[in-house]
Amino acid sequence: MSEFYTDWGFTESPFNTEALEATAEGEKILVGREREITKLGKRLGSKKITVVEGPNGIGKTSLINVALFKGFKDFDSISRENRIVLPCKTPFQLEADSNIGNFQTKVFYEIAQTMIGFEERISKVKGSAPDTRKVDKWLNASAYETFRGSLKAVVAGWGLGAGAGKGTIPNLSQGFANSGFEQSIREWLNSTFQNTFGGIVCVIDNLELLETSEKARKLLGQLRDPLLAQTGLRWVFSGSKGITYSYIDSTRLTGYFHDPLVLGKIELNIAPKRILDARVEAYKSTETPYLPFVSDDFVRLFHIFRGNIRALLHHVDSYCYYIEEEMHQEIHPSTEEEKGETFKTWLKDKCHKVYMEIKAQVKPTAWKIFVDAVEFGGSFSPSDYERFEFKSIQAMRPHIKDLESVGLLQLSQDDTDKRRKTGNVTPKGWLVSIVDQNDFMDKQSSLTMTDLWNPDWERANITEEIIDPSELEEIIDPKSIEDLE
Repeated sequence: MSEFYTDWGFTESPFNTEALEATAEGEKILVGREREITKLGKRLGSKKITVVEGPNGIGKTSLINVALFKGFKDFDSISRENRIVLPCKTPFQLEADSNIGNFQTKVFYEIAQTMIGFEERISKVKGSAPDTRKVDKWLNASAYETFRGSLKAVVAGWGLGAGAGKGTIPNLSQGFANSGFEQSIREWLNSTFQNTFGGIVCVIDNLELLETSEKARKLLGQLRDPLLAQTGLRWVFSGSKGITYSYIDSTRLTGYFHDPLVLGKIELNIAPKRILDARVEAYKSTETPYLPFVSDDFVRLFHIFRGNIRALLHHVDSYCYYIEEEMHQEIHPSTEEEKGETFKTWLKDKCHKVYMEIKAQVKPTAWKIFVDAVEFGGSFSPSDYERFEFKSIQAMRPHIKDLESVGLLQLSQDDTDKRRKTGNVTPKGWLVSIVDQNDFMDKQSSLTMTDLWNPDWERANITEEIIDPSELEEIIDPKSIEDLE
């Protein structure tokens, strides 16, 4: 961490872009997602899989982590024999070069580690728990003790049988797979979690690979019987919007998934300020830490990046570095007016710099596509070419490639259908979109730098108006209510 955050009164940067952890601190920092957390929590008791969908940077992993922590906390505070929610400590990712054997080995290894870590809590709910000491030694020592013929002697403390003979094998070796360890874990899951709400919750993160890899899609289908249907395991997936119906909901997996839990932009006006307040509160080391901007500026960035939390935090952090590195300590902005003007100047210069870097490389036709993409919400498919006033995908494609080459759009491509792509405006693109470019292009985005500081826009998007109930009669015509009744 940079020392200046300490000087400003923080324990560390409050604008870290890493996903929130499944901790009490993560629960406090994540705001504006209460409804989604509740929905996901209720689904943890079901054998069906939930896919959390949304654009990159919107906070899918943070939501999942906090929901799992909350589910675990509720389980830990309410002793019920039929309710156990244990988060697997390590998330998994599908990889194009993975095979089902290797993936299963990783999963059961992490499940075993999870059970070892939560042995006392399992005992609290179930009344007893297996003795995991021998398994712990076998998994976590530099040389792992095994038994010829079967590993069941190692897990005899779990009440799952015994064998004879002794030797050593390294972890994750073929001996590991053939030793009977996996089958022993399955038996333990079956006996512990039968007719139980919840189980060990495993997460498969970043399913975007399914968009580009047929091998990854095939691997996911192969996981159905050995892992996705295993008693005692609950699964949550994370991926881009539309991933469930486009790539996951195959014939082989029909009936295994809930409808996707789609994350949109969190509630505007109040939510961005709550995000800032929660982070300041979590990381402050003094009662009045210093920040070189006002909360309205944080809200403006939130709007610019359309709720992309990762991009928002990254650019706020960049601004803080700018203040520390480019300005002398004695002239750090102190009043709200100074902070607002300094931030406005920084943002204007940053956007203009990015814009000038790509100005000569973007032709008017490509720019029109970009502005339209912004107006359509930042995501589109070239198959919508008519919406962009083109006669064919082929006519539109070169201009999209131009926009991708300068970093204004990001495209994903399916390796089994080179024509199928999805385009998304990048954080760099959102910055460019607000520059006043009337001197260059004949079409302009609807939200510009001028708009962001326009009093009318501020009243509509930043000002939090709290209405006293006694004032409602002045706002609502009583006769209109009678007409509705």
